[in-house]
Amino acid sequence: HISAQQAILDGEIAALDQRGLPSFERLQSRINVSDASSIATLSRNLPVVLYLFDVLYLDGYDLRGVPLLEPQKLLQEILKPGALVRYSEDFSGGPALYEAARLQGLEGIVGKRAASFYESRRGSDWIKYKILNTESLVLCGFTAGERDYFGALVLGIYAHQGSGRKLTWA
Repeated sequence: HISAQQAILDGEIAALDQRGLPSFERLQSRINVSDASSIATLSRNLPVVLYLFDVLYLDGYDLRGVPLLEPQKLLQEILKPGALVRYSEDFSGGPALYEAARLQGLEGIVGKRAASFYESRRGSDWIKYKILNTESLVLCGFTAGERDYFGALVLGIYAHQGSGRKLTWA
């Protein structure tokens, strides 16, 4: 899959759901499995995919001091993608990508400054944009409980019904 004598690559393992989207729950069932027959069964029934997105070292050259776009081009040249190993595409147009990720129900995206260099930790040039699903709710009251002040909040949400809105339980 990799046309190189020696390479250090960065990527992420994902277990995909029926829609082809990463599923953390599916990945969890693969973690810490050490029995050979269980591994073989999981490989058939719950395969994982390695998405590669960076080259740190390639055949004697440390690429961590090279702007990100160059190692990403090299990765595309040396990688022959397959069913288990894939190239993670890079995209420009962050707001549109964020909206597409939100519509797919993904966790978020990582924005990387194109002129930045590889970093082994998060910095100001690499920012994770989490997708937060928010909703406006109405505080209707609270229930008594064993806590000092209240047990639970009673929340409502306005739902569109016909030509009007109706307050329903959240």
